[in-house]
Amino acid sequence: MTPADFNCIRHSQGLSIAQIARILRVADRSTVHRWATGERNISGPASILLEMLDRGELPERYFAPPRDTRGDSDGDDGA
Repeated sequence: MTPADFNCIRHSQGLSIAQIARILRVADRSTVHRWATGERNISGPASILLEMLDRGELPERYFAPPRDTRGDSDGDDGA
């Protein structure tokens, strides 16, 4: 995927760099910015997800905020 393809998808979906980063679960927004400017190649998995987004095939769960998978912060195991 080229930077032009990436930017076309992003703009057609009305998404910011930060929103694309959240949807794709990319922690460092500067990575996504580098994709947009061509400073960094877009990985295969990210390009597949972007193509799915463009076709309206990306599952709804990608639009929800990421879940905290670190577990309970209070150490209580609920038992």
